[in-house]
Amino acid sequence: MKWLNLLERADYLGSTDPTLETLEAIQRQCLLNIAFENLDIHLGKKIRLDSPGIYQKIVKSKRGGFCYELNELLLQCLTELGFSCTRVEARVNFLDQPKPFAHQTCLVQLDDLWLSDIGFGDSSIVPINLSHGEKQFDGVSWYYVKPDAQGMFEIFHSDDPETEANSWTSVLSVNPTPQPWTAFKKMCIYTQTSPESIFTQQRLCTRLTQDGRITLAGNTLKIRHASNISEEAVSEENYSAVLAELFDIHLDKHEWIKLEVETRS
Repeated sequence: MKWLNLLERADYLGSTDPTLETLEAIQRQCLLNIAFENLDIHLGKKIRLDSPGIYQKIVKSKRGGFCYELNELLLQCLTELGFSCTRVEARVNFLDQPKPFAHQTCLVQLDDLWLSDIGFGDSSIVPINLSHGEKQFDGVSWYYVKPDAQGMFEIFHSDDPETEANSWTSVLSVNPTPQPWTAFKKMCIYTQTSPESIFTQQRLCTRLTQDGRITLAGNTLKIRHASNISEEAVSEENYSAVLAELFDIHLDKHEWIKLEVETRS
C-alpha cells in the first residue's frame, strides 16, 4: 500500500511539504472528493479495522467511509508526508450518551496542536487549532476549543455566534492520549450493530461541495448551496444513479438489507 495515493484519490495536486497550508489543503480536498458514508453497513458488509481492506475500498474502489476508515487513511498519509501525527479517540457530545472511542480522529503537531478530521460528516472544513481558545472560522462555520478538567479538548460549533443567542453547541470531546488502532475495534462493531447507533438507523452519504454540501440521508436528498437548502425524495429505483451522479460512488450488483441489529448496547 502507498498511503500517498490518498492524495490522488482526493484530486490533490498541491505542495506536500509538512506545513499548515498543506494540511489545510489536503483536508479540504478530501472532504470535497471523498464521501462520508455508511453504505456497507446497509449492504451487510462488515467494516473491519483492516488496512488493506480500507485502502482497497476508499483509494482503489473510490468509495467513502466513516471515521475509523477515513481518518486512519488520513493519519497514514500525513505520516508518510512527514507530519507528526497522533491517532486519538473522541466522544460525540450531541448524542444522548457520549461514549469513549465513538469517534477516531487525528492530532497534528506543528507550531501548535491541530485537529485534522475527514471522517465526521459535516465537520470543520479546515483543521482546528487546539492550542488556543479563540473563535475559529472555517469559511462556513465557527468553532472554539475549551480544555476540560480531565485534560480533554471540548470543541464547540456555531453557524453564526454573532447573531444567534446561546448558539454554541458542544460537538466533540477529544482525548489527546495516543491510541492503537485496535482500541477502536469494540466501538467499530457497536456502530454497525447496535440499535442505538445512528449508523444502523438509515443509509447516509454526504460530502462537501465548493459552495455547500450534498447529503443523501435515507431516501431524502438535501442540497445546500450557500444559505439555500433544497430537499427532494429519491426513489429506490433512482438511488444508485444518484450515488453515481452526485458522489461518484458506483455500486456493482447489490441488495440493501434490513439490519438485524443487536439488542445489547
